[in-house]
Amino acid sequence: ALRNYDNDTAYDPNNALLLLPGNPDQFFDKCKMTFDQNGYPIFNDNDQSSFVSEVTKNQYRIDKAIMNPERCKYMRIHNKWFEENNHQSI
Repeated sequence: ALRNYDNDTAYDPNNALLLLPGNPDQFFDKCKMTFDQNGYPIFNDNDQSSFVSEVTKNQYRIDKAIMNPERCKYMRIHNKWFEENNHQSI
């Protein structure tokens, strides 16, 4: 958003997720993972890391209170980037 000089979007708290430092943020920022509208993670089909295994095994997800309608709007944008970068439909 900052690249496009869209300060409102860049600083909108609904346009952010506080994930753990390290792998979770890297996976999300590099479009190796996204979340569906119910907060369940979706990973690149080619990634078999221990992080992906842990998340899948423990059925981690984002709480419904966090996935509010505004955040879902931004997540749909991220879903589109994920699909384009991974050539994978959600």
